[in-house]
Amino acid sequence: MTPALTRGLPAAVAAAVLYGTAPVAQAAAAREAPPGRGVGLGLLLGLLRRPLWLAGILCEIAGFLVEVYAFSVAPVALVAPVMALDTLVASLLAGRTLGERLSGSGRLGILAMALGIGLLAVAFGVNSALGAGASDGQLLVFTL
Repeated sequence: MTPALTRGLPAAVAAAVLYGTAPVAQAAAAREAPPGRGVGLGLLLGLLRRPLWLAGILCEIAGFLVEVYAFSVAPVALVAPVMALDTLVASLLAGRTLGERLSGSGRLGILAMALGIGLLAVAFGVNSALGAGASDGQLLVFTL
C-alpha cells in the first residue's frame, strides 16, 4: 500500500468526521439555548458559555489541521472527494442526536456517497502513481 492510502486516506476520513460532527454539536447546543435570545451578539455570547458549542468549534479547528496533513501526504484527487464524507457524517449524526429524519432519496444519496468513496479508495489502491503531496510552500498558501 502507498502512503497516500495508509496515512492520507485515514486522515481525510478523520477530517471529514470532525467537520461533520462540528455543525451537529453546534446545532445541539443552539437548540438548548433559551428561546428569545435572537440571532445576534446575545446568542453568540450565550453559546460561548456552552461546552458542546465550543466542542464544535474545536472539531472544526482539528478537522482543518487533519485535512492539511492529509493533503501533505496524499494527492488532492484522493483527499478532496473523501472530504465529502462530512455531509454523510452530519446527516447520520443529525438523525441520531437532533431527531432529524432523512427522506428515502436522502438515504439513497448517503449510500451512493459511501459507495463512491469506497470505489475511489479501491481505484487509488490499484494505481500506485498517485502524484506528489503538497510542498511546504503550498501548504502555507493553503492555510492563508
